[in-house]
Amino acid sequence: MEHRYFSIDIGGTATKYAHFDRGGKMQEHRSVATPTNKEDFLKLLDQLVGKLEDSVVGIGVSVPGIVDPMEGTVTFTGALSFMGTFDLASYIRLASGCPVFIGNDANCATLAELWQGRLKGVENGALITLGTSVGGELVLNGHLMSGRHFQTGQVSAMVTNFDEPTPATTVGATTSAVKMIEDVAVACKIKDAHDGWAVFEKIDEGDDRAWPIFSAF
Repeated sequence: MEHRYFSIDIGGTATKYAHFDRGGKMQEHRSVATPTNKEDFLKLLDQLVGKLEDSVVGIGVSVPGIVDPMEGTVTFTGALSFMGTFDLASYIRLASGCPVFIGNDANCATLAELWQGRLKGVENGALITLGTSVGGELVLNGHLMSGRHFQTGQVSAMVTNFDEPTPATTVGATTSAVKMIEDVAVACKIKDAHDGWAVFEKIDEGDDRAWPIFSAF
């Protein structure tokens, strides 16, 4: 029996999940809206990991927030701040019976790029993720740099207006790619405000309604 791995990427807008083989090849994937309260969020996790096939030998989870990968605890931020600090690894381990690894979403993306992507073979580099918020991570001497407090490279907390240094004036709060897509969708009268494909078609066309919003972003 071929061993497989189950991956969950929890975002502020959507939660994506997929099976992978040992070589990192994705076999199938799906997406659901991320719940907006703790009770429904835990119900979704139960549904995703409660009935995994016997071929699944491990689970990897990427989340927005400050993650202690050794302890498996997450201090959720942004759209998922309603979860507070939570031992996510233990919860999923009990629900699934599988070994679990939890990582910050930008850190997980960086590890993937180091393994098989654009950062493969790069000694010193950086990665930025654009979604509901903004994530970032640094690579120094070919290694991921998480830092003593597991926040190295997290550009989302950088203040953009030092006259008003509040959470509302951080990169994460003011540079949402999801918000940009929604604004373009509204301006171009696209029915689904989260249809990024349709939005970028308008942007690529240089649409007079879409381009100024994208350019400002």
